[in-house]
Amino acid sequence: MRGASLLAMTMLLCLILYNSYEIVEVMDTKRDISIIREEIRGIDSEISNYTRMKEDEMEEVKLLLSEINESIKEAKSLREEILSLRDGKIKEVEKGKIAILRIDEDITPEKVTEYIKSLREMRFDNSKAVVLWIDSWGASSNSDVFLGDYIMELRAWKPVVVYSGGGIWGGGYNAAIYSDRVIVNEHASVGWLGPLLRHIDYSEYWKKEGIEVTVFKAGKHKDMFWATRPLDSEEEEMYYNWLMADELYISTNLLDRRGIDLNRARELESGEFWSSEEALDLGLIDELGGLNRAIEVAAELAKVKEPEPIFIRPGEWIKEPEED
Repeated sequence: MRGASLLAMTMLLCLILYNSYEIVEVMDTKRDISIIREEIRGIDSEISNYTRMKEDEMEEVKLLLSEINESIKEAKSLREEILSLRDGKIKEVEKGKIAILRIDEDITPEKVTEYIKSLREMRFDNSKAVVLWIDSWGASSNSDVFLGDYIMELRAWKPVVVYSGGGIWGGGYNAAIYSDRVIVNEHASVGWLGPLLRHIDYSEYWKKEGIEVTVFKAGKHKDMFWATRPLDSEEEEMYYNWLMADELYISTNLLDRRGIDLNRARELESGEFWSSEEALDLGLIDELGGLNRAIEVAAELAKVKEPEPIFIRPGEWIKEPEED
């Protein structure tokens, strides 16, 4: 009897222990589920906040695009008014000089000074129109922006046509589209659009070579453009913001000068090269032709029947003939 009772008690104890384990497991599971639910709620909250942030950002972007479009409309209207006044003052002449200024190198701050000198003087010189023969890989330090501004200023006085025999790329193209027309040789290429920034870090190489560099600086980022160290995350963000600002400038320039939609303009900032025919199809240039065609178009815009092309060097212009 005792044996049977002991066995029964043992079985009952095992059953209780088993149920206890199950209860503990269930409780642990419930606790885990509760924790997971809390995590999900947290994630949902983060997603909701992120979505609201993105919606706010999108609204800011839409507002910015709206302001850009309005500014471009105003600029176009003013430009058309100025060019209309210019064209109204142009009188048809039998003969007239067409100045040809050659730009066959990268547009750097040093070189752009000479080009700008010519452009400013040509407003009042003895030429009826100007052909800018541009074959350039690009520009540095916003030199294309300065050149473009002075091309636009010259256009207020006389027609300006850009011709390229080999290719206009990057900043060279950015400056070219400030002209009245862009004419490209059928064998030339167009492209390499979009901003480019770089940072070189020689610190690991110098370390291997046993070279130690000591930098004394007052500000945290004063040496960020030097090759003595890598960029930190804050500086990388600065680079990225500069890049985005340049990208937006180029896109709005394409919209303003070439009538290319902003989204399409950003796609074109891919660094690719296109043949002249492809560039024509993309709306990047006005027509295919040689230098003679560019001179012919400049003469047509200036109402000159018999154009007299005259090549000038950077920094020079066509001076008025001396009186006897």
